[in-house]
Amino acid sequence: MRPVLPFFILLLITGQAVADQLPERKAGLWQLTMSMPGRSMPPTISKFCIDAATESALMGVGLSASKEMCSQYNVQVSGNIVTIDTTCKFGQSTQIAHAVTTYSGDSFYRTDILSHYAPPLFKDADNEITIEGKWLGACPTDMKPGEMIGPGGLKMNLGGALRPATNQPLQ
Repeated sequence: MRPVLPFFILLLITGQAVADQLPERKAGLWQLTMSMPGRSMPPTISKFCIDAATESALMGVGLSASKEMCSQYNVQVSGNIVTIDTTCKFGQSTQIAHAVTTYSGDSFYRTDILSHYAPPLFKDADNEITIEGKWLGACPTDMKPGEMIGPGGLKMNLGGALRPATNQPLQ
């Protein structure tokens, strides 16, 4: 699976949940470690700088995308556990996903996603993805909210994708 795709799948899966239902993450630098159990692929590590505006914009982007792509969306919140079941369309493939996110305070979470694709997406019918998010502290001075350092050190500015509906740039 392409390295950036799981980030967008996670965004899509978590985006439609009403923001006030979800536990709040601390602003600052987050390390996201994605692994695919049962695969020979090593975990990928990304770092993402967020603030309240970025978090809100992520929810907005996820909500918009899920409204367009998902025919079924069920969110259940029970304390620090968020369970999301979706049926979404990715091109010609339909994804049925079950995601469980467990928050440990505001500085760690773990998301386990089980997905089935029909027809298979990127030659995979079934995927299991685990993403662990860990707060590392304040964003470094060379990173702004909305910036992500992906596997291999590739720095991406997601600012354009994260603009609120008013099309105003994030501050």
